[in-house]
Amino acid sequence: VFLLVRNIAMAIVSPVKKLERWARSINPESKERIEIEPESFRFKELQLVADRLAGSVNKLESYHQREKEFLRTLSHELRTPLAVTRAALDLLQKDSGQPLQGDALKLERMRRANNHMLATTECLLWLWSGKQRDLDVTAFDVKALVDGSVAMNKYLLQHKVVQLNINIPHALQYQCEKKLFKMVLENLIRNAFQYTHNGEIHIKAREQGIELINTCLPEDVQYQAPQDDYGYGVGLYLVEKICEQKGWKMLVKQGDESFQVSMRF
Repeated sequence: VFLLVRNIAMAIVSPVKKLERWARSINPESKERIEIEPESFRFKELQLVADRLAGSVNKLESYHQREKEFLRTLSHELRTPLAVTRAALDLLQKDSGQPLQGDALKLERMRRANNHMLATTECLLWLWSGKQRDLDVTAFDVKALVDGSVAMNKYLLQHKVVQLNINIPHALQYQCEKKLFKMVLENLIRNAFQYTHNGEIHIKAREQGIELINTCLPEDVQYQAPQDDYGYGVGLYLVEKICEQKGWKMLVKQGDESFQVSMRF
């Protein structure tokens, strides 16, 4: 009786273990379609489970491939017109020689918009691709990058009474994905410049990370939930998502008359 029970148990357990080994052998990174031979697991219930699992994995892989193809197409469709626009602006500026002041301001405004769209597109494509696309890790001068971002966004402080204080050691360098950090930095600076109407903006960087503090009025809501974001508010949402992907810590504090954003590595 014992041997009979043992043999029955083995006959039941063996196909279950076979199903487990087969499930463990599935490589989620493989692009090959999973095929199952009929009657591989003896019992129709186990065969049904295996068929459903294989079907789900194949369907997910199909979705994944379509998403990658769509991302490649989208990348081309977004970058190409922006690159053409930038080239046209370069030619227009070259052909114009010394344009009138009004025309020069319009060209500069168009160039800023183009640069902003290029940077935002790069960020969105990277976020959408998850961690599939690695960006170069390089060492760079933090103060030079901050000065460049400040110069690019300083037009937002026109006709405002704002004092800008930058406190960054000249020798400070960060070693990380420069493109991502630049996107974080430019969005933080743009956000501070956009919402500060009267007061001070402090930009401070140390080895641990960077911090921006600006004065603001109580009604100037700078950070909201993504569904309530409009205009430059999307910038902070992108910063949050970049930090989340990279494991960087982002801290937002809003008081009655100040707004503080800090990013730590």
